[in-house]
Order: sequence, then C-alpha cells, then structure tokens
Amino acid sequence: MFIFSAFVRLRYKCQTWCGPTGAGWHGSAWILSALTTLWALLATVALIWPGFGVDWFVLHANPNAALTA
Repeated sequence: MFIFSAFVRLRYKCQTWCGPTGAGWHGSAWILSALTTLWALLATVALIWPGFGVDWFVLHANPNAALTA
C-alpha cells in the first residue's frame, strides 16, 4: 500500500538524479502519490466489501446485483 509514497521519498532523497521525471517535480510527486494510494485503498476496500461505491454515481443502484447467488 505504501509503495506509491516511496516515489515522494525518492524524489527528496535523490535530488541530483534527474531520471525520467526531471529535476524538481516535488509537487507533482505528492499529487501522483496521493492519487495512486487512494486508488489502491479504494480497490482494497472494494475487495473486502463487495458493492462498496456502487451507488455513488447512479441513484438507486443495487450493490447485490453483481454478486452471485
């Protein structure tokens, strides 16, 4: 889960190495790390609780419709 936050740590630890993202880029590293960590957290929660988030965008959605009998 915390592999995405390692990107931020690497950007601060190895500041002299430009790499594929170039020198600097610390603000974007924080945004990318936060988005990917939240996406992985959402996927983990959806695996534990099937039907989580089904009715976020569609009103009157049935979370149990995707489950097998």
